[in-house]
Amino acid sequence: MERRTQAPYYHDEIDLLDLISKFWKEKTLIFSIIGLCLIASIAYALTSPKVFEAKAQLQKPSNSDLAPINNNFYSITPDEAFGKLLARLESDAHKQKLLKDNKELIQSTLNIDNDLDGIVLLSNHAIRSISYPDPKDTASTPNIYEISLSGSNENDTLSKLLDKDIELASTQVFNDIKSDFERLQKFEEQEIQTKIELLSNALKQRRENTITQLREAQELELKKLQDELSARMEFTLAIREDRIIELEQAINIANKLGISSPSEWSFASTPTDETGETSQQAPLYLRGSKLLIAELESLKSTPKNAIFDTKIRELQSQINQVKLS
Repeated sequence: MERRTQAPYYHDEIDLLDLISKFWKEKTLIFSIIGLCLIASIAYALTSPKVFEAKAQLQKPSNSDLAPINNNFYSITPDEAFGKLLARLESDAHKQKLLKDNKELIQSTLNIDNDLDGIVLLSNHAIRSISYPDPKDTASTPNIYEISLSGSNENDTLSKLLDKDIELASTQVFNDIKSDFERLQKFEEQEIQTKIELLSNALKQRRENTITQLREAQELELKKLQDELSARMEFTLAIREDRIIELEQAINIANKLGISSPSEWSFASTPTDETGETSQQAPLYLRGSKLLIAELESLKSTPKNAIFDTKIRELQSQINQVKLS
């Protein structure tokens, strides 16, 4: 005999009437749970503190805004200036300064009791945050940033605190930029002053060198003239001494010959050469001892520095001019 087996039959259909009847039997429990949730939601909404939010937009400065402080020795770009502002807003030093200057306003706005809680809350991004634009979002303006502040006080109080926050950071950044500007300006002024001093010293040194060169040239010229004058004086005195010796010899001869007055031979013509000049002068003793002695005494009585010579007078005049120049 053959045995036949029958596959089991699974009933997977849902009977809605049966399901509704089961829910209806537990309607009291279901409605009780719904009522409790509704009451709890209403109670939370009525008892929880209200949260207010203030927002402000931060925009990068333009090149024209920074034009008054940008010059040859100091320059800052809009991105650098704005980066300083964002870094200042995020810094703990700024938050501490904000809390110190606006302690009562922060305590009433954020409901805090001490400074430590204030720093913690200001550092909490749920309370105070800066939102940066998404560079991939081409629809938004890339230069617009937003800072928000949340609290349980009225929105006007939050706005006032947010204004204080931005104003304090902006003032500090302005002071930092001003300090950098003044430091670089002072450095530039010192460099200019140093260059002026170096140039002044160089000009002074050049002037002193020129004066020294002129003085040395003057001294050389003066020495040259003085040497020439001295040589001329020696030459003139040598001629004078030769003349004295010549006169003394002539007087001695005239005395021996007994010629006291000029002889007629002293005035006689003497032969001339081809040029028409006398080739030989008459002997000096023929002039007579009286005239020779008179000339000799005149030469001896005349001081050495009183000798008349045109060249000597010219050299003395040149020496005086060099001394006065």
